[in-house]
Order: sequence, then C-alpha cells, then structure tokens
Amino acid sequence: MGFQGQVRSKLLTSAHPAGPQATSVQHAVARLKVTLDDVKPKVQRRIEVPLAIRLDRLHLVLQAAISWTDSHLYEIRARTPR
Repeated sequence: MGFQGQVRSKLLTSAHPAGPQATSVQHAVARLKVTLDDVKPKVQRRIEVPLAIRLDRLHLVLQAAISWTDSHLYEIRARTPR
C-alpha cells in the first residue's frame, strides 16, 4: 500500500556566532511539514533539515520521521510558500 504526501517548506536561518551577515546556505534550515494523504487518522510531521541536504539523506530522514522501514512507496510534492 503506497502513500502520497505533501512536503511544505519554510526557509529558516540560524543565528551565526559571527552575526547575521555571516549566515549562509550552510547554516540555512528548511522546516518541512510532511502530511500523508488518504490516511485516517491524519499523519503529520514537522521536521527541520539543512537546506543543502542531499535527496538520499532526506529520504532517510523521512523514513525515520514516519517510522517506515523503507518498504512504502511515496512521492514528494512541493508547494510554493504562501
């Protein structure tokens, strides 16, 4: 049984010890809202990942956040922030 979900993101910047001018992509964080479609009760997670995370690492984070064992088919759909 496969699940489809939505991932919404919001760009955050973390405080850098050298001040706001030193904030870079390396310190930027994406806050993701992960929602599984067609599931009752509603399953939703909010996670924060580095903005520069590789897709293979994001896959591992999603698997852990939803307690999956790499046996579910899923797709990622991104929406533009409001």
